Amino acid sequence: MKHLTRALLKLMTAGIPVVIAACYGVPYEYGFSKSGNVVDRTTHAGIGGIKIGCVLADGTLESETYSSTDGSFMVEYNQDCATLTAEDVDGEENGGLYAKTEIPFSPDSATITVLMDKE
Repeated sequence: MKHLTRALLKLMTAGIPVVIAACYGVPYEYGFSKSGNVVDRTTHAGIGGIKIGCVLADGTLESETYSSTDGSFMVEYNQDCATLTAEDVDGEENGGLYAKTEIPFSPDSATITVLMDKE
C-alpha cells in the first residue's frame, strides 16, 4: 500500500504542474509579414521615410510601418490586406514630395515594390 501511495503522489507531483501550464492562456497569433521596397518611378532610387499602411477590405488600417533610408520596409499583418498605401509624411527630407500611392496587396508575391511619383 505504501508503494502505491508513493507512486500516486509522484505521478500527481509531476503531472499537476504540466496540466496547469498547458491550460495557461491562449497561444499568441504571430501573423504574417511581407518585405518590400519603395522606389522613385523615374530614378529607381530607394525612398526613405515613407509611411506604408496595410488597409483591409472594409477600409480599416491593419498596421503601418515606415521605409528605411534605402527604401526597404517590412509590413506585419494578421489579416490579408486589400491594399497597401504609401504616403510621404516627411516632406522634402527624402529628396522631394511624393504623391500618395495605393497598390493592390497580394499575399502570394515574394516581395512588394512600390513605385512613387513626385508631385
